[in-house]
Amino acid sequence: MHATVQVARPAVQRAAPGFPRTAAGFPRTVALLALALASAVATPARAQTGTVAGRVLDAVGGAPLAGAQVVVVGAGISQLAGQNGEYRISGVPAGQHVLEARAAGFAHNRQAVAVLAGQTVRLDFALQPAATLEQIHIQPRAADQAVAGMRMRAIASQPFRDFNTESY
Repeated sequence: MHATVQVARPAVQRAAPGFPRTAAGFPRTVALLALALASAVATPARAQTGTVAGRVLDAVGGAPLAGAQVVVVGAGISQLAGQNGEYRISGVPAGQHVLEARAAGFAHNRQAVAVLAGQTVRLDFALQPAATLEQIHIQPRAADQAVAGMRMRAIASQPFRDFNTESY
């Protein structure tokens, strides 16, 4: 006696002639059309941006300012300068922009730049040291001087008490 064994095979979707399908079952022409559309949309976005690169230096000594922040004002894009003061900001939209360099102990510096699509524009910054405490002179107003003088006279009219020798 012979037994017949049948093996179950998964159903294969057969595409209509002229409409081959991808592994996921989508018509291949639809997949290719979606890929072409995504590529066409992504290409102009990349082509409409450029790069700004340069150095951030101390204006007095010319030393590189490692860790200085360079910001594309209003675009939400920034980058920190490396050990040699160099920075590179990619993906900057083409057009006119203002960049600002900032570093602790230095005055901010803003410069305008024209970013060209697909190109790198060089923009260097020289930051001036910010004012230090030795450079700040405080001049009291006349009203403040009068109040301070009255307080000093009031304190001077009080009897002196030596808290170290008096008993409590």
